[in-house]
Amino acid sequence: MKTLVDRIRNGMKSVAIGATIGLAAMSCNPKQAEGALVVDNFADLVSSKTGGQYVNMEIDYSVQPFVWDSLMIRDANTGVDSIVEGDWHMGFVKYVTGGAEIVGHAEQPYAGTVGNGFMSGTYYSGIGNGNKPEDVWLINDGNGDGIGLLYNDGTFVLGDDDTFYGSNDILLGDNQVRGDVSQLPIYTTSSPNDAILPHMIVFPIPEPATIGLLGLGAVALGLGRKRKLVEFKIVDKK
Repeated sequence: MKTLVDRIRNGMKSVAIGATIGLAAMSCNPKQAEGALVVDNFADLVSSKTGGQYVNMEIDYSVQPFVWDSLMIRDANTGVDSIVEGDWHMGFVKYVTGGAEIVGHAEQPYAGTVGNGFMSGTYYSGIGNGNKPEDVWLINDGNGDGIGLLYNDGTFVLGDDDTFYGSNDILLGDNQVRGDVSQLPIYTTSSPNDAILPHMIVFPIPEPATIGLLGLGAVALGLGRKRKLVEFKIVDKK
């Protein structure tokens, strides 16, 4: 049976609450749960911050030097792309036995301004020199109060005001290929140059008519609700 991380890895956005960590019966915001740390962004989930390489969104330098690119979102009804609004966080992922390792992140340094959609951050050595992250995740932090909770056993639970987007919800590159993480830049320890992210458009696949129950005591959320609760295991390789 596939784990939730496996399902996310395969582009299947799944909705579940783990009863084993006491969230199934909670009516309050999970970010107030006892015995867990509030995670502000994906940087908090990086286990080893060594060998950093700057990564950002930038239009092709050969075409337009020093011009920022922006994370976009597509309106499913009109097909129109616009710069994202609100608080967005990007995580770069490497899959390992038992879960996922966060090996980089990008944030919005100019959130709330004309540069709201520009994202920049850091690749770390966990990617491996000459390699690319295996996946990219996005979370839209609805209330701006952090992206979720991290429990002592490494379980990360998305906040109930936040929305998770896997790579299969993202069109990447100039050709707008859904889920094409091969377009992510290579991590290079010896390069003085920034790693430039491909153009990204958030365009989720429509939800299926039904959502399967995952894990012991999992409960399904009502369809049509904007928020998605996602749980996966973060592996700390310190």
